[in-house]
Amino acid sequence: QPIIDLRGRVHGYELLFRAGPEATFRGDGDQATRTMLDNSVLFGLEKLTGGLPAFVNCTQEALTGDMLHVLPASMTVLEILENLEPTPSLIEACRRLKKEGFRLALDDFTWKPEFDPLVHLADYIKVDFLQTGRVERQNLLRRLEGVTVALVAEKIETQEEYTQAC
Repeated sequence: QPIIDLRGRVHGYELLFRAGPEATFRGDGDQATRTMLDNSVLFGLEKLTGGLPAFVNCTQEALTGDMLHVLPASMTVLEILENLEPTPSLIEACRRLKKEGFRLALDDFTWKPEFDPLVHLADYIKVDFLQTGRVERQNLLRRLEGVTVALVAEKIETQEEYTQAC
């Protein structure tokens, strides 16, 4: 799925696993992550994304284990899923992955104080437009003042939402 910048150009691609014709994911997140990693190795990440960054959904197992090292760090953005707990082991794994050159994204982000260490490690914060209202998004912007991070709006469906996101 393409990720578009403010000028309408493709910035990167989110690599999504779907086990059938449905447009949504239902299933084992660890298996989905392993399948996407296998596909990236098999087909080549650069070929899949045309050399643009690949955003990959990552489970706790993926982030704290060694499986992500099959991906080129320079081309990969690791998405920390919204259902993960910011445990000390997860935060330390994210620090290690950042030192190795991976970029990090917080997926479907809503503000919670316990996520503060991850906010300061993140390169991207992804906000679901269908799940957040205008006031909630404005509050998030205020909380992120002084933090160097790129915001990504997800699930933009209309021109009006696109204008708001910009």
